[in-house]
Amino acid sequence: MVYDDIIMEENPEMQEALRRLPSNHVYDRHFRHKYAIQLSILKNVLPKDQQTTDAQVSLFFFLLSLVLS
Repeated sequence: MVYDDIIMEENPEMQEALRRLPSNHVYDRHFRHKYAIQLSILKNVLPKDQQTTDAQVSLFFFLLSLVLS
């Protein structure tokens, strides 16, 4: 999942952000949600090759800090 995937859709800002996204990004977001739920129900772990690396997470938070400052 992507960090923004955990933000609830009931939030008005999130609804606006999703409205502005291209449809393929919204589809991908819903797919990640369904896949995460399926893994949770089956008590499985995401394969290593699909997991987010620490470098990707650090880059995301660095870019987020630039946007928010």
